[in-house]
Amino acid sequence: MLLIEYSGIFTNITAGGAQDYQMPSSFILLIVGIVLLLQLRERKLRLQKFILLPLFMIPLTLMVSLNDILGGWLNIIILMFGLAIGSGLGYAISKFMKVRSDDNGNILVKGSLIGTAVWMGILIVKMYGKDLLKGSHLLDTGLLISFFLMVSLGTILVRRYYLYVRYKELKSAGK
Repeated sequence: MLLIEYSGIFTNITAGGAQDYQMPSSFILLIVGIVLLLQLRERKLRLQKFILLPLFMIPLTLMVSLNDILGGWLNIIILMFGLAIGSGLGYAISKFMKVRSDDNGNILVKGSLIGTAVWMGILIVKMYGKDLLKGSHLLDTGLLISFFLMVSLGTILVRRYYLYVRYKELKSAGK
């Protein structure tokens, strides 16, 4: 295996010529640090931007997972299990979020350290769990990617639903 550096991203070239891209640890730590700071600061909730991620993730997840969904009942059960796990994690994360209204009637959202730790735990399980399960040959790689996309989708949808419900509560209380 040959290891070369290309534009800051390390590339492993195997004997068969296939390439495997790996990000340097310092880059990953920088991204995690930035996301951590963004999650812990208070920010204004804007419904227009709020819906963009689910509108992007739903069709993407369905397109990537379509072959696995059509692959049989066991695949459907595994993917629904991923969606249920993601929904539970989204509910847990959203319970630790702080949502309030300011003097101008703006809705402000702030993540908590516990919620961010749960979110980071999800990322770690995705990064290392995928490699562990892929190495054990228990699941097809495509099904594994679809499973983790379903976990992400469930987390996103439940968090957004919780924030939307809190948004409506605070807006109706402010009238």
